[in-house]
This record gives sequence, C-alpha cells and structure tokens, in this order.
Amino acid sequence: MLSTQFPYVQLHESESGRVYGLIRVHRATLISSDAAVVIDQWPIQGKTNEMGTIETTIKALFSVYGRTKMIEMLTLDAGNSSTSVAQLLRTLGADYFLTLKSGQGRLHQLALEKLESLDGGKAVFTTCTEERGKTICYTVWRHQLDVDMGWKDAAEIVRVERVVAGDDGVTVGNRYFVISNDEMDAGDALQLARAHWRCENEGHFDGGRHLGRGCSTYSLDTAS
Repeated sequence: MLSTQFPYVQLHESESGRVYGLIRVHRATLISSDAAVVIDQWPIQGKTNEMGTIETTIKALFSVYGRTKMIEMLTLDAGNSSTSVAQLLRTLGADYFLTLKSGQGRLHQLALEKLESLDGGKAVFTTCTEERGKTICYTVWRHQLDVDMGWKDAAEIVRVERVVAGDDGVTVGNRYFVISNDEMDAGDALQLARAHWRCENEGHFDGGRHLGRGCSTYSLDTAS
C-alpha cells in the first residue's frame, strides 16, 4: 500500500520493525559554471535504483534544455554508466565522460590491461599542488580505442592517478574513464575528472550539514 501511494520512496524496515522511507534524486549540476548551478533534479523510483532511472532523467533533462544547445558533455559516475546510456547521449547529440569500474565489464578490463601498469614515464600529463600541508599529485594516462566495444563513439580510455603525501604517509588512488571526445587534451580530462564531484561537494551540503551520501547523481559540463 505504501509503495503504491509513494512510488518515489524507497521503503526499508529497521531492526526494530519500524518502516521508514528514503527519497533519492538524480541531480544535474552545471559544473562548467563558477557556481556549479543545479539545473534539474529527477526522483529515483522507489522500486529501482539510480541505474533504473538514469535514462528517464537524461531524457527529461534534454526535453527542457535540449533546445538551448548548451548541453555539450555529461559526466556520470560508474553507478550510472552503461552502453545504453552512452548510446542515448550520443543520440541526443552530447559527448560523455563516464567513470569505469568492474561493473562495466570488458571495457574496464581493457582499461586495466592497457593503463594500469604504466609508470610516470609514459604519462601524458602530471601536476602537483600543496593543500593543507599535503602534496597532491595527479597523473594522466590515455589509450585510444580502435573499436567502441559496444560504447557508441567511444574514443579513448583514461586513467587518472591521485597521490597524496603528508605526515601520515602516502595514499594512492586510480580512476578510469571512457570518453567520446578525442579532441579533449589530458589537462582538460583531469580537470573534468575532478570537477565531476562538484555535484556532491558543492550540492549536498547546507550550512555545514551533509545532505547526501555519495553522489548518485550526474554532473554535466558545457565546455568544449
């Protein structure tokens, strides 16, 4: 009865047996603007997850803003990335910058095979900054694709490594992406990989309170 009356609420039952609901949304953030403006939100159906709603969200976004021609590229996290999403974005005339993890199967495996073992000598871009007493270095590697492997118009795969060195030691993290725009240089790819998280870091906070756990939303970028 509750799921019928509240289709956009994800219902859960606590250990005590009390029923409670979560309302989750996809959030579209214009990360190419200084203010990271939120231009749209779309509720995620209670009976599914973000992947089950992302294509409806994208279509709704383009139905409102498509005529403005301002949407040139979208970034999405791995939870929203798929071959069907890539197909939809290209059909709508937008490029994509999609995060890859193990759930993306063959393409993620190819990214590991081609990029994971490469050292700094084969990187195409490196930059370091000092933040809060720590040194943070970013390194970018890229590999052009000969075939799209089911990801429409996929041009290349990218690896971004983040190394943080401070008094408490060194941490290393790597992320992988597939992009449809092969004219993007490595510096811009790094900037976009970092800017994607503005949808969480600048959109899920209010007066110091964190309003969301993780970024189950997508960003969008209009920069060429």
